[in-house]
Amino acid sequence: MPANPSHFVAGGNINPCRFVKRDVSADHQVLEADANEMVEGIAGESSRLPPLEGYVTNNYHAIAGEACRVHPANETDVLLEMAATCTAGLRLKSDADGKGTPIATTGTTIQHFGAIAEEACTVIGQKIKVRVVIGSERPALS
Repeated sequence: MPANPSHFVAGGNINPCRFVKRDVSADHQVLEADANEMVEGIAGESSRLPPLEGYVTNNYHAIAGEACRVHPANETDVLLEMAATCTAGLRLKSDADGKGTPIATTGTTIQHFGAIAEEACTVIGQKIKVRVVIGSERPALS
């Protein structure tokens, strides 16, 4: 990991280990990414409150106005919460909740990815290690 991680301000509630996008309404502000959006990186894995099982239902990484750590491009061994299973080496994009899902390999919609899986995901909701790689590609026509 780099010595100086990227820090932003949360423009809303951001869960740990989720894709984040730039918030165009303010400088240096991020929001959880929506489905297939261009991303800035992945939110840090820490949570803002201690784990109090049975008492804390939503333990965000950051809420609106708080500092939000963002793992930038080229960082490795970053945890990403998954919305689908995958194998190592697949490009991953954001789903509607900022979780990772494999990009489409066929169709006409340009795919905006934010990471490459460094390990397989076998259970939905699992957090896997990824390398942050941000880009776009056009899938093959079906």
